[in-house]
Amino acid sequence: MFSFKKFWSYCWGTVARPGDTFRQVIGERSKVAYGFAAVMLLCVLYSVAVLIGFFKGATPAGYEPFLRIPTESYYLWQTFFTIPVGLIGWILFAGAAQLLSRSLGGQGSFEDNLAVLGFPFILMLPFSWFPEMVMTFLPWWWDAPAWVASTPYRVGVSTVWFLIVSAIALRQAQNLSVNRAVFSTLVSFVPSIAVQITYLH
Repeated sequence: MFSFKKFWSYCWGTVARPGDTFRQVIGERSKVAYGFAAVMLLCVLYSVAVLIGFFKGATPAGYEPFLRIPTESYYLWQTFFTIPVGLIGWILFAGAAQLLSRSLGGQGSFEDNLAVLGFPFILMLPFSWFPEMVMTFLPWWWDAPAWVASTPYRVGVSTVWFLIVSAIALRQAQNLSVNRAVFSTLVSFVPSIAVQITYLH
């Protein structure tokens, strides 16, 4: 049975002691539900952020959105497709990792991957979501040089942390060596990040 108390402890454990935490998650009967909840937490919070950003007049910056949606209303629509895109990215990540890790001697199941690879998504909260959520209320700073310059570093730190913890998760799920877990994680992340970059801004 899903427990919110356990869920929050697993979220904290992903930050503080990921190896032990993922072993516990894999042993849960509702393990996929825990991974799903972690992804949904990030997606829902980002949906709120982009909706507030839309009402504050924010528009995608940096490159032209792939979808043929007017730039001025892009964040309104992103409010609705952040959740499905996030879930698709999670499933692609777990599925690609399953195929690759099994070919490298992995012993875990797809469900194990879904369970543990959901939790690294919450690592996007402190360096990506939180600063952007704060900035939605400070539109006069959107073009500030310091904020613009910080974006690659914030995204970079979040992504590297995400990949490191994902490799730990995959190693626990599939019983792989460190090198094979890292390789599987990096390669499997490609289809997931491709979907995210295409649709989310």
